[in-house]
Amino acid sequence: PPRSTLFPYTTLFRSSKKARILYKQCVHPINKVAGGQGAGGASLQDSGTVFICNSVEGPHILRILGSLIRRPAYSMQFPEDASLDSLESFADFYLKELKATAPVGPYVLAGYSAGALIAIELALRLQALGENVQKLVLIDLTPGRADALLEENFGADRSQLDETHVLVALLSQVLNIDKAHVEAVLVALPDRDSRIQKAVELGTALFDDEVDFKTLDKLLGESQLKIINFFNHYRPSRTYDGSVALVRTTQNLISYDSNEFWGLDEFCSRTPEVHVIESTHSYLVAEPGVHFVAAAINNC
Repeated sequence: PPRSTLFPYTTLFRSSKKARILYKQCVHPINKVAGGQGAGGASLQDSGTVFICNSVEGPHILRILGSLIRRPAYSMQFPEDASLDSLESFADFYLKELKATAPVGPYVLAGYSAGALIAIELALRLQALGENVQKLVLIDLTPGRADALLEENFGADRSQLDETHVLVALLSQVLNIDKAHVEAVLVALPDRDSRIQKAVELGTALFDDEVDFKTLDKLLGESQLKIINFFNHYRPSRTYDGSVALVRTTQNLISYDSNEFWGLDEFCSRTPEVHVIESTHSYLVAEPGVHFVAAAINNC
């Protein structure tokens, strides 16, 4: 049977020739209120600020969601030049960027895809500082399900996971090519550079001119593999005491999904809200699924 999708943002990549992956900065405004253009901006800012920890796709995929959020909203993006060596350092970096953007709460935190795990760590840090986190919204991923997806794609023992494994999974899912075929093509090549060059040749039509060998090299070595290793067997070390909501889809169901809360009850002291949407992962940030996510964020 086909494996569940580990790189579910590919639908949006296919629909936009201008998709970018790597960005220089971390924080990006995604609505007019955050950009200082919205009417009544001061009163809205007094009600708090929304920060959405994104995955690797870029802030452009959150523009529709941002337009539906009634408070200043920002995307937090893995920056191109950040030197981070753990999920904890990731969260510390995001905390610094968040505080530089909005020094005073209240805050609403959300996390889309892999960004959900960073949002959890960020919420725990703000909680430890005594800050007002009004709500934590996780969009289609939790620590438990992330671990289950990694096991589905790479097996239970991931101690020897390397870039070739990640490249095979990335290409087979992004390009919708048979995984065994991709693996046979890449493994037959003599070295890492030739494998990345082959990936560039196969994927050129999906990305804009800025995504060349150098960019894919950086994405593979410093983003995808790093992120996967960060999240490997991750579980929060502390209890989260605030309000939490999970918006999950019916796409790529695996046996783990029989757990209603996707493991959130293991570290959340409050019973999570769970919203199950008949949609795909990618279309939770596009029409029509984005309206359910926006409602979960606005309703606090």
